[in-house]
Amino acid sequence: MRDRSPTLARTATVLSRNPLGLLALCLIVGEAIAGLFLMAAADLQPLERQLLCFFVVVYPVVVVAAIYRLISRHHTRLYAPADFRDERCFLEVLQFTEGIAPYVPTRAIVGEDFALISPTPAANVSPRAEPGFYLDGDDAYYVTRRGQMFLLRRAGEPHTPHELRTLPASCRRVHRHECDRELRAMADAIETTA
Repeated sequence: MRDRSPTLARTATVLSRNPLGLLALCLIVGEAIAGLFLMAAADLQPLERQLLCFFVVVYPVVVVAAIYRLISRHHTRLYAPADFRDERCFLEVLQFTEGIAPYVPTRAIVGEDFALISPTPAANVSPRAEPGFYLDGDDAYYVTRRGQMFLLRRAGEPHTPHELRTLPASCRRVHRHECDRELRAMADAIETTA
Protein backbone atom coordinates (compact mmCIF):
# COMPACT_ATOMS: atom_id res chain seq x y z
CA MET A 1 0.00 0.00 0.00
CA ARG A 2 2.91 2.37 0.70
CA ASP A 3 4.24 2.12 -2.83
CA ARG A 4 0.82 3.23 -4.19
CA SER A 5 0.61 6.37 -2.01
CA PRO A 6 2.52 8.66 -4.42
CA THR A 7 0.38 7.42 -7.32
CA LEU A 8 -2.85 8.03 -5.39
CA ALA A 9 -1.67 11.48 -4.31
CA ARG A 10 -0.72 12.36 -7.89
CA THR A 11 -4.10 11.13 -9.19
CA ALA A 12 -5.94 13.14 -6.53
CA THR A 13 -3.96 16.25 -7.47
CA VAL A 14 -4.78 15.85 -11.16
CA LEU A 15 -8.46 15.22 -10.46
CA SER A 16 -8.80 18.26 -8.20
CA ARG A 17 -7.93 20.73 -10.99
CA ASN A 18 -11.45 21.14 -12.35
CA PRO A 19 -15.05 20.61 -11.15
CA LEU A 20 -15.63 17.30 -12.92
CA GLY A 21 -12.43 15.91 -11.47
CA LEU A 22 -13.48 17.05 -8.00
CA LEU A 23 -16.80 15.26 -8.36
CA ALA A 24 -15.02 12.11 -9.54
CA LEU A 25 -12.62 12.37 -6.60
CA CYS A 26 -15.54 12.73 -4.17
CA LEU A 27 -17.21 9.71 -5.72
CA ILE A 28 -14.06 7.60 -5.45
CA VAL A 29 -13.30 8.63 -1.85
CA GLY A 30 -16.91 8.20 -0.71
CA GLU A 31 -17.25 4.79 -2.27
CA ALA A 32 -13.84 3.69 -0.94
CA ILE A 33 -14.76 4.67 2.62
CA ALA A 34 -18.14 2.95 2.32
CA GLY A 35 -16.40 -0.14 0.93
CA LEU A 36 -14.02 -0.23 3.88
CA PHE A 37 -16.94 -0.11 6.27
CA LEU A 38 -18.75 -2.85 4.36
CA MET A 39 -15.67 -5.05 4.67
CA ALA A 40 -16.04 -4.75 8.45
CA ALA A 41 -19.75 -5.57 8.21
CA ALA A 42 -19.48 -8.29 10.86
CA ASP A 43 -19.19 -5.64 13.58
CA LEU A 44 -22.15 -3.55 12.32
CA GLN A 45 -25.73 -3.65 13.51
CA PRO A 46 -28.48 -4.48 10.95
CA LEU A 47 -29.66 -0.84 10.81
CA GLU A 48 -26.09 0.36 10.23
CA ARG A 49 -25.69 -2.16 7.40
CA GLN A 50 -28.92 -0.97 5.77
CA LEU A 51 -27.86 2.67 6.01
CA LEU A 52 -24.44 1.86 4.56
CA CYS A 53 -26.00 -0.10 1.67
CA PHE A 54 -28.40 2.79 1.07
CA PHE A 55 -25.43 5.18 0.94
CA VAL A 56 -23.51 2.94 -1.49
CA VAL A 57 -26.51 2.89 -3.83
CA VAL A 58 -27.72 6.52 -3.57
CA TYR A 59 -24.39 8.39 -3.39
CA PRO A 60 -23.33 7.64 -7.01
CA VAL A 61 -26.78 8.69 -8.22
CA VAL A 62 -26.43 12.03 -6.43
CA VAL A 63 -22.96 12.56 -7.92
CA VAL A 64 -24.22 11.70 -11.42
CA ALA A 65 -27.08 14.19 -10.95
CA ALA A 66 -24.56 16.86 -9.94
CA ILE A 67 -22.45 16.08 -13.01
CA TYR A 68 -25.53 16.29 -15.24
CA ARG A 69 -26.45 19.67 -13.78
CA LEU A 70 -22.92 20.96 -14.27
CA ILE A 71 -22.78 19.79 -17.86
CA SER A 72 -26.24 21.04 -18.82
CA ARG A 73 -26.25 24.39 -16.98
CA HIS A 74 -22.64 25.39 -16.36
CA HIS A 75 -20.64 23.70 -19.11
CA THR A 76 -18.45 26.78 -19.58
CA ARG A 77 -17.12 26.49 -16.05
CA LEU A 78 -15.96 22.87 -16.25
CA TYR A 79 -12.44 23.56 -17.39
CA ALA A 80 -9.43 25.02 -15.63
CA PRO A 81 -6.90 27.27 -17.38
CA ALA A 82 -4.43 24.37 -17.36
CA ASP A 83 -6.82 22.33 -19.55
CA PHE A 84 -6.10 24.70 -22.46
CA ARG A 85 -2.86 24.89 -24.45
CA ASP A 86 -2.64 28.59 -23.70
CA GLU A 87 -4.26 30.46 -20.79
CA ARG A 88 -5.35 33.20 -23.21
CA CYS A 89 -7.65 30.66 -24.88
CA PHE A 90 -9.30 30.04 -21.51
CA LEU A 91 -9.87 33.78 -21.05
CA GLU A 92 -11.25 34.13 -24.58
CA VAL A 93 -13.72 31.29 -24.02
CA LEU A 94 -14.74 32.73 -20.67
CA GLN A 95 -15.22 36.22 -22.10
CA PHE A 96 -17.05 34.88 -25.15
CA THR A 97 -19.55 32.90 -23.07
CA GLU A 98 -20.06 35.72 -20.57
CA GLY A 99 -20.72 38.19 -23.39
CA ILE A 100 -17.95 40.52 -22.24
CA ALA A 101 -15.59 40.44 -25.19
CA PRO A 102 -16.62 41.52 -28.65
CA TYR A 103 -17.53 38.75 -31.04
CA VAL A 104 -14.72 37.96 -33.44
CA PRO A 105 -15.85 35.60 -36.20
CA THR A 106 -13.56 32.72 -37.02
CA ARG A 107 -12.25 32.27 -40.52
CA ALA A 108 -13.23 29.18 -42.41
CA ILE A 109 -10.49 26.78 -43.47
CA VAL A 110 -11.50 24.19 -46.03
CA GLY A 111 -9.36 21.39 -47.37
CA GLU A 112 -9.93 18.40 -49.58
CA ASP A 113 -11.07 16.14 -46.76
CA PHE A 114 -11.90 18.55 -43.91
CA ALA A 115 -13.62 21.83 -43.11
CA LEU A 116 -13.22 24.00 -40.04
CA ILE A 117 -16.71 24.95 -39.03
CA SER A 118 -17.27 28.13 -37.07
CA PRO A 119 -18.63 27.32 -33.60
CA THR A 120 -22.28 27.77 -32.79
CA PRO A 121 -23.28 29.47 -29.54
CA ALA A 122 -23.79 27.26 -26.51
CA ALA A 123 -27.33 26.21 -25.61
CA ASN A 124 -27.47 28.49 -22.58
CA VAL A 125 -26.12 31.55 -24.46
CA SER A 126 -28.41 33.71 -26.56
CA PRO A 127 -27.52 33.58 -30.27
CA ARG A 128 -25.45 36.46 -31.60
CA ALA A 129 -26.87 38.65 -34.31
CA GLU A 130 -25.17 38.54 -37.70
CA PRO A 131 -23.33 41.72 -38.69
CA GLY A 132 -25.42 44.07 -40.79
CA PHE A 133 -28.52 46.26 -40.76
CA TYR A 134 -31.76 45.45 -38.95
CA LEU A 135 -35.12 47.20 -39.11
CA ASP A 136 -38.00 47.19 -36.66
CA GLY A 137 -40.73 49.43 -38.03
CA ASP A 138 -39.11 52.89 -38.36
CA ASP A 139 -36.20 51.99 -36.05
CA ALA A 140 -32.86 51.11 -37.64
CA TYR A 141 -30.15 49.04 -35.97
CA TYR A 142 -26.65 48.03 -36.97
CA VAL A 143 -24.45 45.15 -35.77
CA THR A 144 -20.72 45.58 -36.35
CA ARG A 145 -18.35 42.83 -37.45
CA ARG A 146 -17.18 42.62 -33.84
CA GLY A 147 -20.71 42.03 -32.58
CA GLN A 148 -21.44 45.47 -31.12
CA MET A 149 -25.06 46.55 -31.54
CA PHE A 150 -26.17 50.12 -32.20
CA LEU A 151 -29.49 51.90 -32.56
CA LEU A 152 -28.92 54.16 -35.56
CA ARG A 153 -32.30 55.82 -35.90
CA ARG A 154 -35.53 55.95 -33.91
CA ALA A 155 -38.59 57.84 -35.06
CA GLY A 156 -38.87 61.25 -33.38
CA GLU A 157 -35.32 61.23 -31.96
CA PRO A 158 -32.08 62.77 -33.23
CA HIS A 159 -30.08 60.51 -35.52
CA THR A 160 -27.16 59.61 -33.25
CA PRO A 161 -26.03 56.03 -32.68
CA HIS A 162 -26.57 54.51 -29.24
CA GLU A 163 -24.88 51.25 -28.25
CA LEU A 164 -27.23 48.46 -27.15
CA ARG A 165 -26.78 45.14 -25.35
CA THR A 166 -29.39 43.26 -27.41
CA LEU A 167 -31.58 43.76 -30.43
CA PRO A 168 -35.37 43.63 -30.16
CA ALA A 169 -36.74 40.23 -31.07
CA SER A 170 -38.99 41.70 -33.77
CA CYS A 171 -36.07 43.02 -35.87
CA ARG A 172 -35.56 41.73 -39.37
CA ARG A 173 -32.25 41.78 -41.18
CA VAL A 174 -32.00 43.82 -44.38
CA HIS A 175 -29.32 44.16 -47.03
CA ARG A 176 -27.05 47.19 -47.09
CA HIS A 177 -28.41 48.45 -50.40
CA GLU A 178 -31.93 48.62 -48.92
CA CYS A 179 -30.81 51.28 -46.39
CA ASP A 180 -30.53 54.98 -47.17
CA ARG A 181 -27.24 56.82 -47.52
CA GLU A 182 -27.36 58.32 -44.01
CA LEU A 183 -27.63 54.90 -42.35
CA ARG A 184 -24.79 53.49 -44.45
CA ALA A 185 -22.58 56.48 -43.57
CA MET A 186 -23.33 56.05 -39.85
CA ALA A 187 -22.56 52.32 -40.06
CA ASP A 188 -19.25 52.99 -41.85
CA ALA A 189 -18.31 55.54 -39.18
CA ILE A 190 -19.12 53.05 -36.42
CA GLU A 191 -17.05 50.32 -38.08
CA THR A 192 -14.00 52.59 -38.32
CA THR A 193 -14.24 53.83 -34.71
CA ALA A 194 -15.39 50.64 -32.96
